[in-house]
Amino acid sequence: MTPPRRPVDVPTLAALADLIATIDRHRGALVNHRVGIGDPLGAEQVVTHALADLAVSHALADRLLWHRWLTVVEALTAGATFAEVAVACGLDIDEVQAGLRAWTDGQERSRAHYGSGGLSPAEADEVRALINGSGDGDR
Repeated sequence: MTPPRRPVDVPTLAALADLIATIDRHRGALVNHRVGIGDPLGAEQVVTHALADLAVSHALADRLLWHRWLTVVEALTAGATFAEVAVACGLDIDEVQAGLRAWTDGQERSRAHYGSGGLSPAEADEVRALINGSGDGDR
């Protein structure tokens, strides 16, 4: 298999453990080269390992964060406060609200463009009600 050079080259159904192992393999080759362990790599090999590390790392990060805003909605709907969600996300309340608002808008645009998927207008209204009713972070 050719090492990926872009995040889109990474199979979307690859297991997270496989992605981590791939990153480890490419990063390990770069570290070994840098510190002089094993045979030195040629410039082309360094580029191949570096680009694969970057591509897979970015694909993994995207996959890990893909469900973030849906999970935020689930937590808030179940009774978590914006303050609790913000702490769990490592953000402040304003950042969570802004991110959720942007995600909701994007979901609506996606549905309008493709005709399905994304949030329905009623679901988007429910998310906006969560945001608008958040007050100072209380339930």
